[in-house]
Amino acid sequence: MKNLISLIVLFLTLGLSTNYAKGIPFLLQIDKKGVKAIDIPKKYNWKSANLEYLHIGYEWEQVSFLFIPVWNTTGTYKAWVDTGKGKVLNLRADLLQDILDKTGKSLPRRAPISFWEKYGGKAVAIPIWLFLLTIYISFSHKKNNTKS
Repeated sequence: MKNLISLIVLFLTLGLSTNYAKGIPFLLQIDKKGVKAIDIPKKYNWKSANLEYLHIGYEWEQVSFLFIPVWNTTGTYKAWVDTGKGKVLNLRADLLQDILDKTGKSLPRRAPISFWEKYGGKAVAIPIWLFLLTIYISFSHKKNNTKS
């Protein structure tokens, strides 16, 4: 059992401290995520420096463990450019408010994050950890019973 715990600690240490290539995580990955929150009609003609139409997006950091989203940080609303995957640009708060005022839109009360990003990882991770804890307790219990 000590070998198993040592191996788990070793993998966690490597996963937390190793620099990895983007898209090839080793255990733990911290990424910035973004999603379009408010669609601004093109008639308002809000454009970036590259003449791309701007929308309002929401950006946050997400901690994933083996591709499963486990934790999300509080995000911020920023400018959003549709480029297939989407791109987030920094936007001053006064400009953001100006865009919202002129378009008659308002920020959503809740972060526009998908169900999987919010709860899916936790729904998968918690049962896995409980299963591993149950196995550990059962092995510990069997080991204590064999000693007595």
